[in-house]
Amino acid sequence: MAKVLIVYCSRTGNTEEMAKALEQGAKTVSAEVVRKKATEVEPADFLDCGAVAFGSPTNFGYMAGA
Repeated sequence: MAKVLIVYCSRTGNTEEMAKALEQGAKTVSAEVVRKKATEVEPADFLDCGAVAFGSPTNFGYMAGA
């Protein structure tokens, strides 16, 4: 089974909703899904991932924290 890590940052909740939708979609093909806020993710979370998805709001064309 593929493991998908979803890392996101959301101020207003919109990006979090997109992360949840991605999680639901990945589960429909029997993927193991880990969804975490960017402030909670650890380096070990990236081990053994078949895919990683990042979600972030944009501020003047830049991702949060950039």
